[in-house]
Amino acid sequence: MRAAVRAERLCKRFRHTLPRYDTLVGRLRGLDRGADTWALADVSFEVAAGECFGISGPNGAGKSTLLSLIAGILEPTSGRVETFGRTNTLLSLGHGLQPELSVLDNIEICGILMGLRRREALRRRDAILDFAELGARAELRLAELSTGQAGRLAVSTALHADLDIVLLDETLSVGDAAFQAKCEAAFAGLGGQGKTLLAASHDLELLRRLCRRTLRLSDGRGEVVEPAPAVLFIGNSLTCEEKGGNGDRRVLNDVPGLVSALGPGGVAVEKVVGDGKTLQDHWEDGRAVELIRSRSWDFVVLQEESTRPLADAEGMARSVRLFNDEIRKAGARPVLFMTWAQRGEQADQDLISRIYRDLGAELGAVVAAVGSAWAAAIEKRPGLDLHAADGRHAAPRGSYLASRVVAAVLFGHGGKGGAAARLGIPPGDVRFLDAVAEECSGR
Repeated sequence: MRAAVRAERLCKRFRHTLPRYDTLVGRLRGLDRGADTWALADVSFEVAAGECFGISGPNGAGKSTLLSLIAGILEPTSGRVETFGRTNTLLSLGHGLQPELSVLDNIEICGILMGLRRREALRRRDAILDFAELGARAELRLAELSTGQAGRLAVSTALHADLDIVLLDETLSVGDAAFQAKCEAAFAGLGGQGKTLLAASHDLELLRRLCRRTLRLSDGRGEVVEPAPAVLFIGNSLTCEEKGGNGDRRVLNDVPGLVSALGPGGVAVEKVVGDGKTLQDHWEDGRAVELIRSRSWDFVVLQEESTRPLADAEGMARSVRLFNDEIRKAGARPVLFMTWAQRGEQADQDLISRIYRDLGAELGAVVAAVGSAWAAAIEKRPGLDLHAADGRHAAPRGSYLASRVVAAVLFGHGGKGGAAARLGIPPGDVRFLDAVAEECSGR
């Protein structure tokens, strides 16, 4: 993947002159003239184009210095930093703003300082005002706005400056909660536009939501931290309960929970499910789309209602395309959960599989070949029923096999042992299902 920012063994030293040296007593006592501070010491990392990349660390760790080096405001003492695209040199909210001039004048000034031509800044000012929610205050002096309103203006200008690389220094939490949520959605959507975001902040939770990777700085040294993946599941039979004779209910199928158990430690999983719900239902309901936009996901898994590929393949395709667009805008990867044929209707599986694979090829989406794995397992062991009593949902063995295939697609490995133990699946069956899953996921 093309790089947007690359730093190699980056070092920055500041030389401080000590005040007491300039006194007669200080010179007579032979005090040192100055002291060295290494703000950065041997920091290396690479940020891909379209990535949201976080920078964290305590005060004095070198966050602002690093952004200044990337912006070209400072020169490194040694090492090098390269940027591949146009970036901003205004890193703090107050820089460039003129309190005695109007909001409109400040949009023009900030836009020019961020690399826009004057006519481009003027052409975009309505969009900037609208995003900053300052249309009614356009003619006011900037000094008459609150600090939060002025901050909204600066952030909105940066978002509309058409930069290839956006640098933000402690500006992610500007404005009230509603505006912060709007900013988060806009920042998360930069990747879908091919733009790169580097954000320095003390708010680790915010960085976790926005960024897949974070450079953690301490005493000038840096370590790139790759948090556990975040996965959103949208579907209908990803979870299933069975009612017992005494009225108790037991969970037969919890694919999201099993995938979390099979993945690396700390996998964040959320789900929007509803028995019998199609992807069109989820789209019209709106909650799934809100979740896609609400945070930084690594993967969004889409599972269609099992009969829809056969009953209305084009309707399914329309829904998947709509979700695919939202997922891409959010910077996540779509994964199509290939459904299985109902009990006794295995002849349908070839058509279901072809529909999913064709749609995956069209959209460039990964297909988790769950249905193909079910068909292979049933062919090899006809007596090993993967279906629940209703013939539609997954029994524990089917749930484990589905989760095993999805985990291999998401995490690149078969997963940890022990996830099947809580389902009560005998070890021999687990080994068989593992082998089928590896075969059908290309492992």
